[in-house]
Amino acid sequence: MSNSFAQKKIAITGGSGYIGSAIIEQLKGNAKEIICISRNKMISRAGVTDLNLNLNNFESWINILSEVDIVIHLSGNTSLYEAQRNPKESYISSIVPITHLIEASKNLSSIPRVIFASTATVYGLKEAQPVSEFASVNPVTIYDEHKLLVEKCLATATKNNIISATSLRL
Repeated sequence: MSNSFAQKKIAITGGSGYIGSAIIEQLKGNAKEIICISRNKMISRAGVTDLNLNLNNFESWINILSEVDIVIHLSGNTSLYEAQRNPKESYISSIVPITHLIEASKNLSSIPRVIFASTATVYGLKEAQPVSEFASVNPVTIYDEHKLLVEKCLATATKNNIISATSLRL
């Protein structure tokens, strides 16, 4: 891991959450710089720059992409139940930041590496586990639909050499 990230500046959105905090701990000492981005106030950690930013704001993405090589995007709606209860808010928290990330990358003429935390439930309910990444997608919920839409936006932007994205279906 140290060779892969030694000269990289990495931003982690949703870095104050469970997965984000674990990733930060693994990257500490291996990355050139770690920037933790959250909408919540964070406890300071040695070796980590904390930023409170609204990722629905285009200027936030300009600031982020001006500074980093890699974005690990964990933020947005993380609740199936919240997406069902309030689909509009789920859409806004999932899709708007990605569209701003892509536009900011275009404006800056940079091609950042983007790692997106998606969900395995975009495949629907499958009996066989684990699900092959080559299985057909069959989203069942609004949450799944939003995650899949983000994946498609990132794939299109990657195909058009705007960013270089990977979606992890956790």
